Amino acid sequence: VGVAAWAIGLALGGGLGLGRVLLISLSSGMMLAGLVVVTSVAAVEASYRIGLNPDDTTIPVVTNVCDIAGVLILFAVVTLVV
Repeated sequence: VGVAAWAIGLALGGGLGLGRVLLISLSSGMMLAGLVVVTSVAAVEASYRIGLNPDDTTIPVVTNVCDIAGVLILFAVVTLVV
């Protein structure tokens, strides 16, 4: 993903080097992966304790939380790196 983003940015006239783009891609991806694991476990545990089917509740919760958090994490990492 980082290499593709760098190539697209280069084709569009961007000035970030490959190293920075890879740093942004890898660090934000690893942070989001950790959040996905924590959110998944919490959603499954909560829905099981409430008595709901975790198959029906976990996927929408994880998808919504991680979509929004993914963008925020990406912007935060870009702000710190660039």
